[in-house]
Formats: sequence, C-alpha cells, structure tokens
Amino acid sequence: MNKPKLYLINGPLGAGKTTFLKEMLNLPGFKDARVIENEFASTSIDTQQLHNHQAEVQTIAGVCICCSTGDELTDALESLSRSLEPVIIEATGVANSLKLIEKIVVADMLEKYDIAHAIFVLDGAEAVHDIEQSIALYKNELEAADTVLISKTDLISSEQTSQLMNALQQINISHASFVYDGSFDKNLLRTESHILDYFALLDEDIVNHEDDSNYTIVDLQDVQFDLDYMEDIWKELRLRFGLRRLKGDAYDLKGKIWHLEATPAQCRVGPSSSAIARIVLIGSDARSITKSIIQSLQGAYYMDNNKQSVQKLLVLYEQYKKVSLKENQLSRQLSKAKLLHNINPKLVMDYKLAKEKLQSISDSMTFENPIVWMMYKFEAYKNEAQPIQTMQNFRIHCSKDGYVCTKRFTFLNDELKGHGLTVLTDHEAYQDTDSLARAFESPDISRLLANELFMATWNKHEFYKENRQPRKWENY
Repeated sequence: MNKPKLYLINGPLGAGKTTFLKEMLNLPGFKDARVIENEFASTSIDTQQLHNHQAEVQTIAGVCICCSTGDELTDALESLSRSLEPVIIEATGVANSLKLIEKIVVADMLEKYDIAHAIFVLDGAEAVHDIEQSIALYKNELEAADTVLISKTDLISSEQTSQLMNALQQINISHASFVYDGSFDKNLLRTESHILDYFALLDEDIVNHEDDSNYTIVDLQDVQFDLDYMEDIWKELRLRFGLRRLKGDAYDLKGKIWHLEATPAQCRVGPSSSAIARIVLIGSDARSITKSIIQSLQGAYYMDNNKQSVQKLLVLYEQYKKVSLKENQLSRQLSKAKLLHNINPKLVMDYKLAKEKLQSISDSMTFENPIVWMMYKFEAYKNEAQPIQTMQNFRIHCSKDGYVCTKRFTFLNDELKGHGLTVLTDHEAYQDTDSLARAFESPDISRLLANELFMATWNKHEFYKENRQPRKWENY
C-alpha cells in the first residue's frame, strides 16, 4: 500500500526550523508537500513566511503537539492522509522529537504514513555558549534524528564550530551537517530513516522538555522603530522578563517593514514578506510585556543616543569657551599694541590662530536632529548668565533676526505645523514657565524626526557648505 511520506523537523526555539523548511519546500518533490506547522503562541507568525507555498499549510497554535492531551496533531494528519504528496511537520521549539514519534505511533498514524526523515536543527550560535549542557539537553533527540543540521555557524568562529562538531562526535553523532540560511546538502534527505528503530530500542522514559514559558503577542501596526536599537531593546527585555524568543515584524522609521528574530545570544533583522507588524515574545514572564513597555525602552535608548551626542557637543563647548577667552585676551593685547605702534608679529599670528581655532570648533558643532539641538541648549547654558531652561528662555534665544538658532526654530515650527503637530510657539501647549525638556521629550518632535524628508531637509541646512566651507543654515 502506497502511503505519503512524513518528514519531521524539530529543534530549539529560534534555531532556524522555518528557514530550513522554506528551503526544503523549494526542492523538487516538495513543491506540493503539505505542512503542519506547530506554534507555541496562539497566533502564527511563521505562517506568513510560508504564504507563497502553493500547497496546504495547517497551523496548530497555542499548544505543543507532542505534549498536548488533545487530538490536534491526529486530526491534522488524518485530514492530510488522503493524498500521496509528502507531509512535513514543523514542531514547536519546546517539543521533544521522540514524544512526537510516540504520539504518531499511539494514534496509529504509521498505518497511513511512512516516516521518511527526521531532522533536528541545532542552533550553533546558542549551543557554543555551553556545549556540554546543550548536547546533554537534546542528547536523545540528536541521536535519534536522521540528520542533525547545525545552523548559524556564520555567527561563531571556526574554532567554536570545530569544538561543537567534536563534542557531537564524542557521543557518536556522525550524521551532523551544516545549514546556511536554509541551504543544506539535499542528499541528506535521501538517507533511510532510523528514528523508529531508535525509539523502539530506547529503554528510558521520554519526558517533555521542562519549560515554564508563557507568551505574549504585541501588535506594532502603529509603531515605528529605530532598528539600530533593536539588539539593545532585546537584551533589556530578555533580562527583565526571562525571554527565550522573539520573532515577528516591525516598521522602521521610514515605514518599511522588517522581520525580527532573536534568541538569548543573538538578534537579527532581515527582509520581511509580511504586511502585519506584530511580534511574539516567549519566556518566563513574557505575558507581562506590553507595547508601551517596548516603546518606552526604544525611547530610552534613542534618548541615550541623543545624550551621547550632547555630551560630545558639551566637550566642544568647553573647548570653545577656553579658546574664546584666549582670543579675547589676544584681541585686547593686539589692540593695545596697535595703539602704541608696537605690533609683535608673534602676537598677530597667535591672534589669527585663535580666531581660526574658534571658527573650526564652531563649524564642528552641528546638531544631528532638533532634539540634540534643544538638549544641548538646555545643558550648555545651564550655568551661564542667560540660561535656557524654560520655554520662554528658548523662545527669546531663538528670536534674533538672522541668527542660526532662529532659523532652526522657524524651520522646526513650520514643519510641525505642516504635519498637523503642536508648534513650539503655542503658549497653551508650551507655557513660558514650562521646562524646555517638555519640547525635546515631546512625542510630536519624535514623530517629526521619523519623517525621512524632514530629516533630509534638516541635514541639508545643518550641514550646508559653500566652497567647501560650513555655512550652517545660510541656504534657508
């Protein structure tokens, strides 16, 4: 009796199972393969990645098919058994391969399917952090698999790769190979499966992987991220909420959607085929994470980056004040020397050099965005005779005709108004006694900075040059 072939794919959370599956579905003989995809969360992110596959994709979400007491897996296999096209099961990252075999055997699915090949994807980038523990955790599954594929070796050194391979060979795992962004040795799938033999001879109990994880799904449709901070955000979330996995999609500041993948030792951002921005987070306290928490972390890292820029500018400002003091002293000495008709060539040269140095520092003091500009004004003038701590201070500072800061202020308000946002001249929204911090911490300013055209125009003025010489805002 001809029966459809059944392929099993398993491995830890984030190991690259779906990436491998997508590559497998492009192979001859698998174009019409049906897929049973198991998701730990109640909503599948990976289904969107498989949307181009022409055959049926069934998703079992919110339960682990190897430890569920329900009939989700049996029902799915039953419904797909009427065709001879192969079926591929992609297990959730907390599944046990041998427990999955047990479920298949007990449900009499071997009467309807031939198990063709069992693949275990081992995350190389995670495993090398504790090779002994990683191998011990998955020892039986590694031995039982027909093929062990080590993923993400591009993220580790050749020495670490050799150490991992040697450790596998020490427990007689000779069927290990590598998978690079889904690509693998296609001949491996032709080898005969022995997983049922291993299962039949295994004397010890098969236990599910201990896992206290829960999950949350965060809708990010109305959120834009500076993805340069994604790794920092992931690290903070992982430490605070015991996360093991992040996957999904998010918009960058330009409105382009990107796919996000993260496990404890890595965070990756790549092209996305999804039209929905949302992420799944899995970990011991994942359910406590909300969109506002993620947004606040991004804001904190973004503000930290701006603060770093301000600190560099404050160093330049201190240099500027010192050189300015010296230039004033030299100017006074030179004016006296001229009146006494006792001009010293060295004094003339020192004065010229001081003026050039002063101009050079001034030219280098540019502001990458309006937040950095306002934060700098707030900090730099804090102890000056005319501090810029309040909105009134700031508006007065930016009211002198022809002054560069006046041009910046005018431009910023025109853009805010043009985008339907609150202008800084609105005395009800920004009262005179309000701290200037209200402006540079304003969500409206952050929204404006996310606009690519606005930032391009700001930079065009801020870094404007004539004859290769900085002429900030002279073209405005």
